[in-house]
Amino acid sequence: MSNTEGGCFGKLPLSMMEELQVKFGTVETYWADAVSLPVVKNGLVSIDTVALQSTDLSGSVRMAILHSMNDIYAAGGRPSSFSISLTLPLTTDIEVLDTLGAEIKKIAELSGCRVGKLHTSRWDGRASITVSVVGEQISSSQIPSRQGRILLVGEVRIASSSSLQDCGVSHALKLRDMAIERISGPKKDVSGDGLAGALYQLSVRHGLTLHVHTDTLHLNHLNLKQGNTADIKNYLEYSSRMHDLIKIDRRCCQAALFEPQFFGPLICLAEIGEDLNLPYFCEIGTFCIGDSIVRLASR
Repeated sequence: MSNTEGGCFGKLPLSMMEELQVKFGTVETYWADAVSLPVVKNGLVSIDTVALQSTDLSGSVRMAILHSMNDIYAAGGRPSSFSISLTLPLTTDIEVLDTLGAEIKKIAELSGCRVGKLHTSRWDGRASITVSVVGEQISSSQIPSRQGRILLVGEVRIASSSSLQDCGVSHALKLRDMAIERISGPKKDVSGDGLAGALYQLSVRHGLTLHVHTDTLHLNHLNLKQGNTADIKNYLEYSSRMHDLIKIDRRCCQAALFEPQFFGPLICLAEIGEDLNLPYFCEIGTFCIGDSIVRLASR
């Protein structure tokens, strides 16, 4: 059998797993063919596969779980459980598994989620994780009226940034809980297509013109070089129309606007006059009904 085979043909040895399952209380869910999940009304589900950083497996597992949870929040929901499949190098030892198990348990505690099915396999390539999150829809997005405000919930972080500490995770999830409870308009999480790509998708989906004031984004602390349209071309190629529909002021064209995100912020559209009382949210621009165009410019 080839060492590159995964799935049930690449299971971790029984001798390595027994102790961990007892320690983390996952014997029932790990050995089961399937597990029952809490009954939720208006259920939501997301799934993502993320390559893990060999120099920080634990931190990148944390970010991968949060990354998948973000999709549930963007749909106006709250995560309730998650299942995981880990594909690890053949050289993975018991200490690494112990650390990863503790990290998964910690994220479940911080998010108030139940851990569902756990699955592991080995191969001779790079480690990766597949995360599936189940959640309950708390609010349904209402189609925006003629105009409103664009709010950013959370931080714009570069993809290589270190994982959030426990207090940072709790704060980030609390902000997202507040957003889904208080903002009635559409939402979009910033992930692989970057901030500009997420804005573009919102504009096309709802037929809006978005005016984003880039000086409100506080991107300078990322120490990313100033860019130009050549630098960002790779991030825009998934849509040939995007070159025309994202209007960029070259004075403000920072690479961070187009950088893919692991646990990126939520973009939320709020009605003008909507009393949100959200001190930690950042207003980055305005929107109006019209042509699907995104304008990124300094004020």
